[in-house]
This record gives sequence, C-alpha cells and structure tokens, in this order.
Amino acid sequence: MDDVSTGAFANAVDRRSVGPTNEFLRSAQIYLCLMASIVAVRVIITFWIPTIFKNRGQEGIFSWPFIVGMTVLGLPAIWLCGKTGIPAMWDKAVSTWWRIWLPLLLGVALGGVAVLSDVTLHHTKILEAITGQRSINIAFPSSVLIYPTAAIAVNVIFYLLPIPLLVWLVSNLLLKGRAQASVYWVVAALAASVEPMGQLSLLRGHFALITVWVFAYLVVQELGFNLAEVYFFRRAGFLATVALRVGHYLVWHILWGLTGA
Repeated sequence: MDDVSTGAFANAVDRRSVGPTNEFLRSAQIYLCLMASIVAVRVIITFWIPTIFKNRGQEGIFSWPFIVGMTVLGLPAIWLCGKTGIPAMWDKAVSTWWRIWLPLLLGVALGGVAVLSDVTLHHTKILEAITGQRSINIAFPSSVLIYPTAAIAVNVIFYLLPIPLLVWLVSNLLLKGRAQASVYWVVAALAASVEPMGQLSLLRGHFALITVWVFAYLVVQELGFNLAEVYFFRRAGFLATVALRVGHYLVWHILWGLTGA
C-alpha cells in the first residue's frame, strides 16, 4: 500500500472513530463549560463585583432560572445540530481559523466600524437620550466579565435554540430530509432579523431624534452582523458565532465603553 493510500485509509478510520455519539458528547462537554463560565460570572457579580445592568434583558441572562433553562434546552439543540448539517462544537472538518480566528477578527473589525460610525453619527448619544442613561455600556471592570459571557447567552437564544429545531421540523420531518440547506437559510434569515427588530423597537416614538443616515446605519449594521452570525453557524458551528460576537463586544462595548461612550 503506497503512502497516499495509507494516508487516505488513516483519515477514513479517524472519521469513523468520531461518530455522531462521540461528536455529541464532545460538543455537550464544551457547551457545559460555556454554561459554567456564565455560572462563574453570576457568582462573581453576586458576591465580589456588584454590577449595574443597563436593562432587564441583560440582568435576566444572569438569573439562575435562565441559566438552568439555557443549560437544559441547549443540550438537545446541540444534538439537533448534528441532524441538520450544522458542524459540531469541535468538528474536525472545521479548522481553527474558521472556528475561532476568522470570526473573532471579523467581529473586531465590525466593532471598529461601529466605533467609527459612532464618532461620525453619534448614535449612542441618541440611544442614551431615548433610554435616559448616561452610557449604554456596562462599566468596567464588570464589562470584562459580562460581555463575553453575555455573547454566549445571546447566541444561544437567537441561534442555537431556534434554528436547529425549526430546520429539523421542516426539513427532516415535513420534507423527509430534503432541501435542508434552503430551509436553513430561510429559518436563519428570520432568526437574523430578531435582534435588529428588537434594537429598532427602542426607537419607536423617537424617530424625530434620529436622521435617515443613523436609521440606515443601524438597520444595515444590525442585520449585516446577524447574517454573518448565521453564516458562521452553518459554516463552522456555534463556537464561531460566539467568537464573532465576543470580538465585536470587545471593541464596541468594552474598549469603547472605557472612553465613557
């Protein structure tokens, strides 16, 4: 047997050795570690670093019932990922570049774009005027703990829980396994619109305070970011979506927040 054949045989054996059950167990372990990080932050902000959240949604993410619910519901969602063409948490077919570094760098770049737009359009000042807050960002040092773990929770809510379930119901059950990719993108587009609609709902009744350029930027930025998230979810798995949002939050909420923005 030549070297090429030997290598192909070894790769085939390696792929067979990591079956669906093993992939799920490894993904579940990684997911539970992510949940443990949220628990750790909840304990820290309860006993050592009191945190002032900016809205009830942020505070709710770190409530015990929500953490337990995320943990319990997230495990079957991970199992459904394996049934709907979404890569496992540490899928061997996905490189570290695609899983971590590319989405992280893209998130940092998009965070930089958000900062530049704020310098030009001053949209955070508009949001602060609407909400009556001095800053839309959680103060340091809590921000260093809150935003990375909030990125995990937000992506569980927007992507991990609804997308695999709906794709599985429509493609796997109703369509008998057909049109999985098409169904994914329909469902993903709907999921990607949820966060932008929520952000824009804050502007209801306050449109006199914003310009057309600010409104257009908020729509394009929010929708574009979420479409990037669902693309990476399909291409590289859940950890890629977390890396993208962490990179964005690092620049936009943590570093830009240090300036008092």
